[in-house]
Amino acid sequence: AAMLLPALDRARTQARQAVCMSNLKQLGIAVSMYLNDYNEYFYPTVWAYTSDMGTLRGLGFMVTLNNLGYASGYMRFSGTSLVASGGILACPDTKQPRQTYCVADFNYNYYLGQASPYGKLSKVRYPSRTVLFCEGCYSQRHYAPDIWANTLTNYAYGRHFNYQMLNCLFVDGSVRALNYHEFVKENIFYP
Repeated sequence: AAMLLPALDRARTQARQAVCMSNLKQLGIAVSMYLNDYNEYFYPTVWAYTSDMGTLRGLGFMVTLNNLGYASGYMRFSGTSLVASGGILACPDTKQPRQTYCVADFNYNYYLGQASPYGKLSKVRYPSRTVLFCEGCYSQRHYAPDIWANTLTNYAYGRHFNYQMLNCLFVDGSVRALNYHEFVKENIFYP
């Protein structure tokens, strides 16, 4: 039994990661519908919110997708802090209910919501290499080393501890699990 437990734990983690990938794929469809209705403009981002972790103001795009009916699921807040989430808006590996910290399920690429030089779908030069959402404890961010470190290695925020990959939704709608090198070293946040 002791020999099988690590293998079973890894299998469970991979199953949760597969559900997470499915949720991101559906989130990509929701974003596509949003972009069609809003003349291909991405949801705007605010520099002051880049370090927000699971707060109402930082999760503006996810809340908007949910409130407008593009994305199904729920997000429960206590004041402005996210305390629970479900449906396609959540990674099944995020601790529920959240502990002391405000933690987001998915991180929106900060650069996409910038009016200059990006902000619009047509200005993204490499849609298959540019992250739209990724697993992350931040609400919106662009600094890959912080996202990787806090999401995978910090016990309070993290997930997929024994399977070092982060799921990412790209602007073209594809979803891939990336390892450290692919996530941190390949400039996937720059459109």
